[in-house]
Amino acid sequence: MRQTERLSRNAENRLRRILPAAVLLVGVFMRLWQLGQVPGGVHQDEAFSAYEAYCLLENGTDSWGYPFPVYFTAWGSGMNALEIYLMMPMVALFGLTTWAIRLPQAIVACLTLPAFYGVMRRLFGERTGLAALFVLAICPWHILLARWGLESNLAPGFLIFGLYFFVRGMERPAFYPVSALFYGLSLYCYATIWVVVPVIIALEAGYALHTGRMRPDRHMALSALILLLLALPLLLYLLINQDILPEIRTPFLSIPRMREARIDEVSLSHAAENLRTMARMLILQTDGELYNAPSGYGLYYFPAVPFILIGAVCCAVRAARGLRSRQACAETLVLIQLLPALALGCLISGNIVRLNSIHMGVLMLETLGIEQVIRMFGRHRGCAGAVILAAYTALFAGFAHHYFTDYAERIDIVFREGLEEAVARAKELAGETGTIDVLGGIEFPRILFCDATDPRAYTGTVTWKDGAERWLQAASFTRYRFGVQDEPAGVIIADFEADLSSCEGYEREEYGWITVLYRKDRPIAN
Repeated sequence: MRQTERLSRNAENRLRRILPAAVLLVGVFMRLWQLGQVPGGVHQDEAFSAYEAYCLLENGTDSWGYPFPVYFTAWGSGMNALEIYLMMPMVALFGLTTWAIRLPQAIVACLTLPAFYGVMRRLFGERTGLAALFVLAICPWHILLARWGLESNLAPGFLIFGLYFFVRGMERPAFYPVSALFYGLSLYCYATIWVVVPVIIALEAGYALHTGRMRPDRHMALSALILLLLALPLLLYLLINQDILPEIRTPFLSIPRMREARIDEVSLSHAAENLRTMARMLILQTDGELYNAPSGYGLYYFPAVPFILIGAVCCAVRAARGLRSRQACAETLVLIQLLPALALGCLISGNIVRLNSIHMGVLMLETLGIEQVIRMFGRHRGCAGAVILAAYTALFAGFAHHYFTDYAERIDIVFREGLEEAVARAKELAGETGTIDVLGGIEFPRILFCDATDPRAYTGTVTWKDGAERWLQAASFTRYRFGVQDEPAGVIIADFEADLSSCEGYEREEYGWITVLYRKDRPIAN
């Protein structure tokens, strides 16, 4: 009998090790498989981030001539810095390719999986940690986020890294400075969370002090110093862009003055409307943008909504009891992640990316809601858990198939699949110095990326279209001209939005969703 019990325990221990590893492998596979092909093409924001990384490697400055800025000028109104700096080693090793520039985002997303598991396991136990890992590993929002290099979408991962090491710090204070490091770096992921991160840190520190898990000592002092040093350049950035200080430009660090900073986007003037927008986004699980949420599946799968609501109620009740009794309560930490992000949703006109600091907290509530529902079935909780697992697995299987088939075809249109091949062919047709016109909705950073335009040549030749406010649009640079010209070039690159009715006498070649046109009476360059 004892031998049987020992074998049973050994089998259970092996299963506990195998299951997290298996779920993690599924999650990693979904985030890395065909990373350079799906989505096909390149988004204008990831293209601009990649080109800025290329400029720094080639020239030591960004595309505006600033050495190593803490916030990039890019379109004129700014671009977050950390993704660009993480892209630099990838571009240096693998070249300016779609696969290479997506690696930083994909790696951070993959590392977020064990970090999220670690947080929930330490707060709520092994079973809850495994459930949370499963929920995140198959989550449509997180899979989509992982597979293209939008610089703002680094924020959820770094916030979870900060939380993970904070939870570890409550057990061993030496981890508090590591938590401070990741929270400080998160400020360079996305400007909107500049409002959220200080509140999260203050509430977490208050919680830890209240429950006796933190005390004023050298670890707390070092953590405060790390946060101050990382936040200082961005505080200077805010002062510079309020015309209080002049911009700073040194060989090793720059803090630029934006053409138009987006500081005024955070405001209470439209709080009620912003709240309605956020609620609609969370309930309908979409913001209408294909690259943020796949139609038919939602951000977290549509059956998640009741679990999220149940988890929110249970979390609030338990956290309130814990605060009244001055006892440690893991649910309080969950609410600390969520409430500042919800408050941010009242301050900005939100979409899935702008409110990306909210989603990890929502997934925590979803996990806790699932567990609460399973417990409600008492003796039949095993059957209830199996039904929920089967339902989520079926939804995930459907989503995975959809993502790499129908969704891949639809997103290829948005990302202008075929542009890299089209640019290479257009350059071949135009020869060394021939002019190339770009028509339709092909933004200029996509051309910079696909052409790998020399940074010095770009800076010396770029001209801008009139009438642009926050997002500048190039009229021309080097050999490329954007928009319909009085005298069209011999070679034209156009997408499906372009009006080609005036292109009589041009031969056409199709590359995915892009067309290359060239004049019949002009020979192809050798």
